[in-house]
Amino acid sequence: MKRKTLWIAVLITVLFTIVTVPLLAQEGVHIPITQKSATFAGILLQPKFLTMFLLAIVAIILLYTRRMGERARVALLLFATFAFGIAGNLPGRFFHAYAMHPAPVCAATKPFLFGLRLPFVVTIIVIGVLTLIGPKLFCSYICPVGAVQELAAKLSRKLRFRMFLLNPSAVLLTRMVVFAMFIALSVSAYLHVTFKGKVYPVSLYDY
Repeated sequence: MKRKTLWIAVLITVLFTIVTVPLLAQEGVHIPITQKSATFAGILLQPKFLTMFLLAIVAIILLYTRRMGERARVALLLFATFAFGIAGNLPGRFFHAYAMHPAPVCAATKPFLFGLRLPFVVTIIVIGVLTLIGPKLFCSYICPVGAVQELAAKLSRKLRFRMFLLNPSAVLLTRMVVFAMFIALSVSAYLHVTFKGKVYPVSLYDY
């Protein structure tokens, strides 16, 4: 078991190194970043998205080889939480490459607020591709929100907290309603009314 844990730690370290060394090299030579670099391929090859794909590959290999034990799963969840949920908020160019966590709600609503910009499009496409590869691949191993939820559930079972059984249909309906509210709130950012020559925003974001 110790050898397996060691290999998992080495694998995650190599994974993080592969996608971040090019960024550190770019920072060392102070290559200026211009608007021309903001292409679809350029954004797709950023460390954040490369990490997402490599993490998905690691998860698929462990699942198909039936080596996805409890410790391996927790290690991947902790890595996803840090890389996609925490690293982007830390100072420095190194961590700035992981900014904007890849949550589905965030990727779906931000285009309504800031326009359909290329980073949002790439995020949505990557999430869609990973979901097509494995229906629960993104939510279970890559999404930082899902990772935190899974870790919290494991901790509650470990501490033997009392669990409440909820109706799956009610839970699904609640999720759909909340998601629809996020979409509606974001769409409202474009709405406004004009009264006596003055424009008044309708969106709750303006109040």
